[in-house]
Amino acid sequence: ELGLVGDGLMVNGAQHNWDVTILLQTPLVENVTNYTWTYSNVEVTTSGSFMIREGQTWDNLILGYNDVTMAGSAASDFDGNGDGNFYPLVDGNYDMVLFIDAIAEEITFMVNPAGEAPKLWVPGGYQGWDPSNAPTLEDADEDGVFEGTVDFSTGTAPFEFKFTSQPNWDGAIYGTGDNAGELSPDGGAGNLTVPEVGTYLLTADINNLTWTYELQ
Repeated sequence: ELGLVGDGLMVNGAQHNWDVTILLQTPLVENVTNYTWTYSNVEVTTSGSFMIREGQTWDNLILGYNDVTMAGSAASDFDGNGDGNFYPLVDGNYDMVLFIDAIAEEITFMVNPAGEAPKLWVPGGYQGWDPSNAPTLEDADEDGVFEGTVDFSTGTAPFEFKFTSQPNWDGAIYGTGDNAGELSPDGGAGNLTVPEVGTYLLTADINNLTWTYELQ
């Protein structure tokens, strides 16, 4: 079980502590190697910091800011402090999702304002490679599967693009994997492509590192 611990958390209107791990839960497991923990409506304060901890002791798995790739539309609301903890830059309530891919050894911590569906941005040559103005895919079920339509009508086919976990290039960046339909979380991976002008339904599964496209 993994949960949150630290004085950067608020519980019932009071600042929490470093003694008790809260929101402990077992992960959703897919394909044996992909693990997901979801923490909803977590209130944080700039008066402290927090970590992800297994159980109620410091003898097990501990994850801090430097151990994860930050993702989500609110990723920039958090930084790391000198101890490597998650340090909130803004007071507020957030939905947090921790993804661990045990095979790729990738750990992603996705943070969004409470109630907002997680997103992936789709920057590419068709819109000037600008994540801040890119269309998005949404993960309505918060299960790591993102879906949305993107219009590829500007530029020359085939259209190249990537998926980013933030509206910038600072978070996780997904390009083409070794085989067709596969994603790679390596920021230097090749670009994804669709073959011709049109509006496409794009689906990206960041747990299983796969993606699909369908011309509408």
